[in-house]
Amino acid sequence: MSREFGVCIRGVSNATTNEALEGAFAQFGAITDVFVKAERGYAFVTFADKNSVAVAIEQAPATVGADNITVEARSEARPRKEAPPSSNVYIKGLLE
Repeated sequence: MSREFGVCIRGVSNATTNEALEGAFAQFGAITDVFVKAERGYAFVTFADKNSVAVAIEQAPATVGADNITVEARSEARPRKEAPPSSNVYIKGLLE
């Protein structure tokens, strides 16, 4: 699934649910995916089209439930860390 048309939401807590985020962001366009990583304090909402992202960032709510949130374009979110190269090799199906 492509998450190209998404926003990153910072400041979420364990009380934030997928349903709460859908309710807060559905007004900006069709949502294709919601991912909450509350223990890390962030979530992602993915829209069906690019225009929804700009509107969601511009008109984002300041709170979801009791959480004060900030919303940014997914492309502005911190990049994923690349794993260092490994010299380990896994060979499946060898007989012992």
